[in-house]
Amino acid sequence: MATVLPQYSVDFWTLGSLPLGVGLEMALGGFKWKPGPNRPIARLVELAEGGLRVAAGRAGGGPRAERIAGDVLVVVVVGLVAGLAWPAVELADWFGGPASLIFRTALIACGLSFRKKGDEILQAAEATDLTSARLAASEFAGSASTRMDFAAIRRAGVLAIGRRANRQAIAPLTWLAIAGPVGLWTYQAIVTLRRMVVEGRPRHEDFGSPSARLDRLVNFVPERLTWLLIALSAALLGEDGGEALRRGRAEGRRQPNQAGAWGMAALLAGLGPEASGTIGPRDVRRALRIARVAALHALALAFAYRVVVMGG
Repeated sequence: MATVLPQYSVDFWTLGSLPLGVGLEMALGGFKWKPGPNRPIARLVELAEGGLRVAAGRAGGGPRAERIAGDVLVVVVVGLVAGLAWPAVELADWFGGPASLIFRTALIACGLSFRKKGDEILQAAEATDLTSARLAASEFAGSASTRMDFAAIRRAGVLAIGRRANRQAIAPLTWLAIAGPVGLWTYQAIVTLRRMVVEGRPRHEDFGSPSARLDRLVNFVPERLTWLLIALSAALLGEDGGEALRRGRAEGRRQPNQAGAWGMAALLAGLGPEASGTIGPRDVRRALRIARVAALHALALAFAYRVVVMGG
């Protein structure tokens, strides 16, 4: 009896945009002029949030009105970002392979910002005077950086690398693998929403709760994947991979609502016992090396998923 195998084809134009887009981000991410996802999405959030807060106030305010306004904000921002990205990708695909490759590559490169964020942390860690270090650290530690010494800035830098390994590399690559550039930009819209309407705003908990819930949902799997890949990368680089695995799991379970808890704890533990004391610039470089190797593993997994499951 003859066996008929299902036809299987790979769209190499679409598939090629993934490594090219990531490579372009790593090559150009250190330049200030390189476009990123944060600015346009943040502007959209500001415009929508202002109008919705006014509407909630006119409706009498209160927790219920705030939650409804927060729900509408999520729908508007995430819907607009996905609604613009999807037809743009479809149009590029309609023009054919080269146009699809170029547009998807550009969209992926502009939707990632891990290289730039890592360079900012290194600048703070390697600064020779405290004023410059605090100024650079304000990019990842906020106003708290004004009260930090060198050791605190470098420790905050390692934790920021662990968090951004998930938020700026592994989670975006996960959603890029699942839903292409549209998934990548939709994810960036969700995390930008959380950063702008949830973090540092305890008085607006009801308004930010829909954004926080959606953020936890889309990061549930990537958070744990970040923990595993950081532990694996630490072991491959001769660091303490076993401790990274144990501490990351313990802290992730202890702080389920803390963004990036799995990756931050794993990365700090992966540096070994010396990281529990004073962290130096060399330790920050080690942490960044672990995180970048973990991101490369995530890229390989995303590429394999696109080949095996999606066909391109």
